[in-house]
Amino acid sequence: MGFDKFESERLRGAFDGVFAIAATILVLELEVPVVEGTLERAELREIWLNIAQWLVSFIVTFVFWHEFHWIFRFAREFDIRLVVIVALEMACISLVPFASKVLNASDAHLIGSLFYITVMGSNVLLLTLANSIIIGAPHLHSTENADVHLRARRNLQLRIFTGVITASIVVTVMHDPWLGVLFWGLAPVLIALRTRSIQ
Repeated sequence: MGFDKFESERLRGAFDGVFAIAATILVLELEVPVVEGTLERAELREIWLNIAQWLVSFIVTFVFWHEFHWIFRFAREFDIRLVVIVALEMACISLVPFASKVLNASDAHLIGSLFYITVMGSNVLLLTLANSIIIGAPHLHSTENADVHLRARRNLQLRIFTGVITASIVVTVMHDPWLGVLFWGLAPVLIALRTRSIQ
C-alpha cells in the first residue's frame, strides 16, 4: 500500500510539527532557580548543566529532524512500513522533553541518564530502519542512485551514533551521568565533519 504525494507531504509536515513542539517544550522546561542570597558553586554547576543539557537535547533533536528529511528526500512515496516508522519516530521525538525532565528531576541521575540515552538511541534505531527500508524498496526511490547515497549515509549514521551511544553509556555508568548525556553533543559535530569530508 502506497501513499500519494499529498499524504507523504502531510506526514512530513506532521513530523515537522512534532519537532517544533518538542523543541518548544524543551526550552519551557528550563526553570529559573530560586536563590536566596548568593549563588553557591553547586547551584551554578546545576544551572550550567541544565543549560548544557537543553542545548545538547535541542541540537541532537535537530540532527534527528535533519537526518529524517535527508533520508526521506530519496523516497518517492511512503509505504505502510515507512508510515509506521515515521509515527514511531514522532513518538520518540516527543519523548525527548520528558526524558530531559526525568533526568533533571531524578535523584538517581544514573537512571535518568540511561532513560535519556534510551530515548535518543531509539531515535537512531528508527532512522536506521527507515533508511534500510528505503534501500530495500527500489520502487520507493525518488532518484536512480538513491540506494548509493542512502547506504553511505546509513554507514555514517551507524558509525557515529554507535560510537556516541557506547561512549555515553560507558561514561554514564563508570564516571558521571551528566557527562554521559553531554556526550551526545559530539554526534552533530561528527556528522557535520564527516559529511563535509566525503562531499
